[in-house]
Formats: sequence, structure tokens, C-alpha cells
Amino acid sequence: MPLRMILAMLLVLGAMAAHAAESPAIPLPQSDAAQHVPLNISEVVAGGHWEDAEHEGHYRVVVVELQGLERSVAQVYLQWISAPRQGRPAALVANVPVREFNELRNASASIELDDSVDGEAQIFITTTDQMGGPEHKIRLFASLPGRYALISVPDASTAPRPR
Repeated sequence: MPLRMILAMLLVLGAMAAHAAESPAIPLPQSDAAQHVPLNISEVVAGGHWEDAEHEGHYRVVVVELQGLERSVAQVYLQWISAPRQGRPAALVANVPVREFNELRNASASIELDDSVDGEAQIFITTTDQMGGPEHKIRLFASLPGRYALISVPDASTAPRPR
């Protein structure tokens, strides 16, 4: 896929995320909600709980498949969704690309979210190479909106935590 096409898609995704952050979530009837999910969203995983001075809510991880002429590329975004409160609907507080995964330009991604510790989420991203090569695994911790830390060692007891 040409670099200009990828950059254009990322620009569109960024604009969509900025618009979503500015506009409140509009509830849809249950029968319609699934019909409005873009076709290039291959996976969404939500869970956990975070809280800062202004908001509280849950984490969401979104896998977007960018379709190219030669192959597709999976991109992963980490989001912080605020809980509805005092008459305000849920809203997108932060949307961050997981660059460490996205730069690998893999064709697929599978997400697991461990939310056993309140205030943070441990996220596992697993992928296989386009040509059937080895499986790649990335592990990260998410905490406050817009912040995550890549975990480069398999032993959680020695892994860095977000600051």
C-alpha cells in the first residue's frame, strides 16, 4: 500500500476520533447499533476501570483493518471512554495509536484485556506475520487517559508501570 494512502487513512481516522471526542455518544436502538460499526473494524475489546480528576470510565481497544491493493494492515488504538454521569452521556476522552504494534504493519491482531487491577489494564496484542511467520506478542499497561507503557519483558513483576 502506498505511503500516501496510509497517511490519508490515518488522517481520516484522526479526524474521526477528534470529532467523536467533541460530540457526545448518541444512543442507537439496539437493533441499529451493530449496523453502524464500520466494516473495517475487526475487533473491539472493552473493560477495566480508570479514574482521573475529571472523569472515570473504562478502556477500549479497537483493531482497524486498512485494506490495500496488495494486503491489509491491522492498526490498534487504545481508547479511554468516560462513564455517563450527571446527565452527560459517555464520551471518548482519549484515543491513542499503539505505535509499537502499528509500525510492524501486520495483517491481523487479536486483543486480550486483563482488568484485574483497578485503575489500569494489561493489554495483550497477538499477531501472525502476513506470510505465516512467527507469532508476535506485545504487552502493555494502560492507566490514565492517553497514557500507556510498553512491557518488553515477559515477567510482570519486573515490568515497568505507567507514570
